Amino acid sequence: MRTILKSFLSVLATTGFAAVLSTPAFAQQAQPPQLPQGKKIQAPATQPSRVTARKPDAAVAQNDRTIATMLAICSQSEIDHAKLTLTKAEDKKVRELAEMIVKDHTAMLTKLQQFGGQAGAADRPATDRPVIGNRELPNNTNAASDTPRKETPRTEIPRTGGSDAQARVPAGQLDFMMIHRQIAQECLKSAREQWESKPVAESEMCFVGTQIVKHQEMLDTNKVLQQHVSTEFQQAIRDGSPTIQQHLDHAKKLVEELSKSERNAANN
Repeated sequence: MRTILKSFLSVLATTGFAAVLSTPAFAQQAQPPQLPQGKKIQAPATQPSRVTARKPDAAVAQNDRTIATMLAICSQSEIDHAKLTLTKAEDKKVRELAEMIVKDHTAMLTKLQQFGGQAGAADRPATDRPVIGNRELPNNTNAASDTPRKETPRTEIPRTGGSDAQARVPAGQLDFMMIHRQIAQECLKSAREQWESKPVAESEMCFVGTQIVKHQEMLDTNKVLQQHVSTEFQQAIRDGSPTIQQHLDHAKKLVEELSKSERNAANN
């Protein structure tokens, strides 16, 4: 009796389990999904590792051109002030400093041009109006013919002295390079007035003192600008720093000599 019962339970368990497996719900869960013929299961895409994006070459080149132009305008300003000094100064050592500045900063301009730097020519300042005789003319007047110039509608402003690769400044936007040039021209105008209105010795001292301030500013500026240019331009800036330091040291020594000469003259 026990043998028959065990056989019956064994058959019932087997057939019951098979029945469960044969139900639609279980079969749907147990069987793998059926794909259309010819298609394969694709592995999930892996998340790419994050890589710091490099600046596009065009952006790096544009940064180099902008900063090279900034430095070129500064160097041209130094050349202009030194040339003005050479037409006015009498002290031999002051003239030697001016000649050194003209020579070395001209060489710097040549190097800056390799990176797109253009000193350019500043536009006429708004306050610097043309004059015929003792009469100041309006800003829109041609000084040669004494007739009003025809105004041309401004749609876009090309950067003065820039290369074709440089973008143009859209109408309504400021051209900061042009403004920088205009500031340099105003500073030169003030220096010229200084030479014409003050004693020569006083103007010489003013020129040398200005060189101390300007060349220290150049060294500090170069330290910052090196962080924003290409590797090649970084090296060019570093190469120019010793010359700037030389000018600074020369001007510091010279201002002490001029001060000593003034004291001796006052005592005599």
